[in-house]
Amino acid sequence: SDNVLAIIASIDLISELVCYSLTEDKYGVVQRDLNTIITQLCQLDVELTNKKVQQEVQDSATVKQAVKSGLYRIAIKFGPHIADIGLSSNLAAKMKNYSNMLEC
Repeated sequence: SDNVLAIIASIDLISELVCYSLTEDKYGVVQRDLNTIITQLCQLDVELTNKKVQQEVQDSATVKQAVKSGLYRIAIKFGPHIADIGLSSNLAAKMKNYSNMLEC
């Protein structure tokens, strides 16, 4: 459906922009919002495991995969710097797991 494609495109775009910001955003404007962006993506990831949400969101498995891909992309790009943005301990651990997947 068009809605699912729009959601996936938005997730991809946000994660791509965040990654580009590391080299292109010399004033660090995006990094100031990185905590919020990662927190919201992680929240969406959790919500997509809810059966009620899965029924409401068409093709929720595909959306969930897009969220995971976006988080993985950010975790790989920022690597150890992800620890510096003040995420809650469980989200920091989740992002560390994503960045470690590269090394497996």
